[in-house]
Amino acid sequence: MGVALGQVTTGRKNATLVRVIDGDTYLLQVGTVRQTLRLLNVDCPELSQAYGTEATAHLNHWFASARQIALKTNKYPDKYGRKLGHVWLDGKPVDSLLTVNGYAWVGRYGRNLKLRRLEQSARIRGIGLWKQKNPVPPWVWRKRSIVHGR
Repeated sequence: MGVALGQVTTGRKNATLVRVIDGDTYLLQVGTVRQTLRLLNVDCPELSQAYGTEATAHLNHWFASARQIALKTNKYPDKYGRKLGHVWLDGKPVDSLLTVNGYAWVGRYGRNLKLRRLEQSARIRGIGLWKQKNPVPPWVWRKRSIVHGR
């Protein structure tokens, strides 16, 4: 059994990774409470979008093969009630892993220059979602889906 179903450190609390919902959202068990965590800094394609299932599949693989999972969350949730935070797999930040492998955009408001450089590198190399001629950012995809009733 992989560590994906094992313990995850959340400060002084332990949590269990229940499942990866999509590339940037995870369901965790913290004590007796299940909570959803939304990864900060990046936005992965939606599952119904090109490269959405690929991002999720790679993340599942990375979680399953990790020996150590670390987590840090912000105090306040987002408007959907999800915890916001950062995740590290064997000391590597998940936002960086997703970005350098072409499975995430740096968030619209992201100011992290390292992540911006990793995104640019993936674009130049034409990997992951950057294989597409004109990839649609997830925030645009979601807006179109609402307008078109998808």
